[in-house]
Order: sequence, then structure tokens, then C-alpha cells
Amino acid sequence: MWLWVKLMLAVFGSGALAGFVLFSVQHFTVIPLIQAAETYEAAHSDAPHGDEGWQPAERWERTFFTALTTVLTGIGFAAMLFVVMALAGETINTRLGCGVGTSGFCLFQSGAGSRITAATSASAPWPNVVGPSGNG
Repeated sequence: MWLWVKLMLAVFGSGALAGFVLFSVQHFTVIPLIQAAETYEAAHSDAPHGDEGWQPAERWERTFFTALTTVLTGIGFAAMLFVVMALAGETINTRLGCGVGTSGFCLFQSGAGSRITAATSASAPWPNVVGPSGNG
């Protein structure tokens, strides 16, 4: 039981820390680009916009929900990585954690887990989908 509690504390702690670091980077690098694109789109759009549903208010509400979802995503990735490490059957240490974490990062950055094959994309209603790697 104590091992389970330690594992969950490590998952939540490391995931929250990684999510918060990612949010901080995202807040200062990506969000200004998104806001500039939204301003450009609003200024150059001739089509009337219908009811787009609920959207978070600018400033604190949008920032809060972005931070919350990024931290929860970090916790989710940490949980997956800790499951992989626990199933490996080895003692979980810093070396194993860095190795599994780096492998997971490379896997998700390469888009290998979400690529659509040429056969699938040719018959799909969305033939011009570009995957996370940008290779399509």
C-alpha cells in the first residue's frame, strides 16, 4: 500500500511540475502568437460569425483554463510513463526515469503514435490531414 501511495505522489508531483513548466513556456511563447492570429483573423474576416458557443473570457479565465489543462495533461503523461516503468520490473530510479521520459518525449514528438497511413488517408473524408510531425 505504501508503495502505491509513493507512486501516486510521484506521478502527481512530477506531472504537475512538468505541466506547470510547459504552461510557463507556452504562456510566453505560443499564446502571444495565437492572440496575434486571432486579432488578424477578426480584422480580415468578412464572413459573419454565428454563435460559437461558450468561450473563456480574456485574461485570467483563459489563462486559468490553459494552465489547468496543461497541468492535467502533464499528470496524464506522467501516469503513462510511471506505468511503463512499473511494468518494466526494474527499480525506479533517476536513470530509468530519464530514459523512459526521453523515449516518451521522442515518440510523441515524432508523431509515430498518431500518423495516418497513406491507405487510410486516401479513403478518409479528410485526405489532406497533416499529422503532428508535419509530414502528413
